[in-house]
Amino acid sequence: MALAGRRVVFFDPVTGIPTEARGKAQTVLKVALEPIAHDMRQAAERLRERAPEQIGQIVRNRYVVHNAWTVAGTRIPTEAIWNFHKAGYSAEAILKEYPRITAKDIKAAIEFEAGRLRKAA
Repeated sequence: MALAGRRVVFFDPVTGIPTEARGKAQTVLKVALEPIAHDMRQAAERLRERAPEQIGQIVRNRYVVHNAWTVAGTRIPTEAIWNFHKAGYSAEAILKEYPRITAKDIKAAIEFEAGRLRKAA
């Protein structure tokens, strides 16, 4: 069974040709979606990978999280990590909240936010 626009089609068990359910014998183009989905999953995984030089770095990009300071290679704001820290979360607990970052990232974010608060005072 497959979809052709808003129509449901069935594959003829003898010929394997897709046929419209209403018997109009309209054939549809077969598209193998699994290889496409597989390629998209791999591309998404590559986007999640962080370069070694990004670990422990704090960056700002006007197109990421409304120009907030973030952990490099992520969309995790340093302020979010700081808020967990101030709420009493340990580094291990913060890592459970954000498994893509490292302890070095957490340390850098906390030091960065503490420095920002000192400058503001």
